[in-house]
Amino acid sequence: MDEQGKKVFQNQRLTDMWGIPEEIAADPDDDKQIEFVMKMLKDPVQFVEKVRQLYAHPAEISHDEIQFKDGRQFDRSSYAAVGKDGTHYGRIWAFRDITERKKSEVELEAMHRKLVDASRQAGMAEVATGVLHNVGNVLNSVNVSCNLVARDLNQSKSTSLSRVTTMLNEHEKDLGTFITSDPKGKAIPGYLTQLAEVLAGERTDMLQELKTLQKNIEHIKDIVAMQQSFARVSGVSEMVKITELVEDALNMNSLSLTQNGVQLVREYPPELPAISTDKHKVLQILINLIRNAKHACDDSDQNDKRLVVSVTNGHGRVQISVKDNGIGIPTENLDRIFSHGFTTKKDGHGFGLHSGALAAKELGGALAVHSDGAGKGATFTLELPANGQSV
Repeated sequence: MDEQGKKVFQNQRLTDMWGIPEEIAADPDDDKQIEFVMKMLKDPVQFVEKVRQLYAHPAEISHDEIQFKDGRQFDRSSYAAVGKDGTHYGRIWAFRDITERKKSEVELEAMHRKLVDASRQAGMAEVATGVLHNVGNVLNSVNVSCNLVARDLNQSKSTSLSRVTTMLNEHEKDLGTFITSDPKGKAIPGYLTQLAEVLAGERTDMLQELKTLQKNIEHIKDIVAMQQSFARVSGVSEMVKITELVEDALNMNSLSLTQNGVQLVREYPPELPAISTDKHKVLQILINLIRNAKHACDDSDQNDKRLVVSVTNGHGRVQISVKDNGIGIPTENLDRIFSHGFTTKKDGHGFGLHSGALAAKELGGALAVHSDGAGKGATFTLELPANGQSV
């Protein structure tokens, strides 16, 4: 939209999403289009009021959700098209169909309620607690990925295209002369080349973050499926490379470690044979240990926060150690650290380490802890059989 509220450009996808007749979509006057779409909305008054508010405040940015009478939901974003020199060219509106995402959220909430109710009725609330705790760990990474993608989209240089399209539209009748003779026009091809490179970089970054997000969502699904029974191993063993599994756990915590200034050190052997184990259960344990180590560093007075993850192999056992220089563990707490319900965190419920110890035992291994006392850090070691045979 230009500064007068007239349509400069509207893509076909928007027209199709709203089901707008072609004659209305082609009309630069937006009033007819607004009048048409209002008939489909649950709250048309609020929709129009938001439009008027944003046109009255050209620099304002807005994000909200629109509900249709037929159950559909759209995400609406709007921001000003402003040049580097501060020139205001108009306003950009973007709509995204989030109907399926909203349905999934409702289904997930319903599944969560059923899981909690079923576990209580069967006297197995620990199952639900374990699922929620471990899913919660992974959801932290999911939330980080979503925020990064949202930030990148909000800061995307794609909005710069509006300035170029505005200039081209202004010189529609003398476009050839403008491109070849006018200084601004002659700069457009080079500017578009640079913009294409920037947008390609943005696309690569967002695709990488979406891959991480996809992996985390798959892990959540596996956690839910894995913990259907509290007292037996329900996962499927497969051949895995331990160092790759450790890297997956670190990647899921990488941003929080970096943001909190925790130095990460890896100590892996040159070669380590693959072992047969339930990789999702091992990953669940490691994510919890790394997250706990990060919290221990955050709560300490150390200026050089440090986390060392090491892998060793010998005597038919594989050991993965997570060592931090955080607040440490008082001697009197070492014997209780894996007990159900024991926690020193204000918002903790004492199930993470307890669940991890049980899972390690089910895998035929063990989870151990060592600390020289309060303020002296701690080391948690997950030991697994190299042949992957569980008890």
